[in-house]
Amino acid sequence: MKKNEQQLAKLLFEISEQAYPEGAPWHERQFLADLQTPTAHYLFVTRDSKIVGFLSYQLVLDEAEITNVAVLPTHQKLGVGQALLEQFFDETAVTVKEVFLEVRKSNLAAQRLYQKNGFVEIAQRRNYYQRPLEDALIFKLKRGEI
Repeated sequence: MKKNEQQLAKLLFEISEQAYPEGAPWHERQFLADLQTPTAHYLFVTRDSKIVGFLSYQLVLDEAEITNVAVLPTHQKLGVGQALLEQFFDETAVTVKEVFLEVRKSNLAAQRLYQKNGFVEIAQRRNYYQRPLEDALIFKLKRGEI
C-alpha cells in the first residue's frame, strides 16, 4: 500500500462526505481497496490545483460501471459533473460499449444529468441505500446512443 494511495482515499472520502447530504456512500477503506484494484479508474476536475470533483469507474472488457460521482457542494451546478462525464466518454470511447450506474431515487439533479447524456433507467433496487433507506435506480447507456 502506497502512502499516496492512502492520502487519495482519505481525500476521496472527504469529498464524498461533503458532496452527499446523506454522507459518503463508501468508507475510506473502500476507496483504498478500489484504488488498488487494476480495473478501477479515477477521473478528476480541479480548480486552483484542488480536486473539486471525481468520477470513478470499473472497466471489465467492453463494459464500465460508474461507481462514484462526487462534486464538492461549492462547485455543484457549475458543470463539474458534466465535465467528469465528458472525460469519461473521451477516455472510454474506443473500448466501452455499455455503461451502467446507480443513483438514489431522490437525487433528481444527478438523474437529469445522466438522462441528458443518454442514460436510460432500466431497473430499480428496493431499499438499496442506507442512511436513509432508499431505492436505487439503475441506469444504462449503450455507446452509439450518446
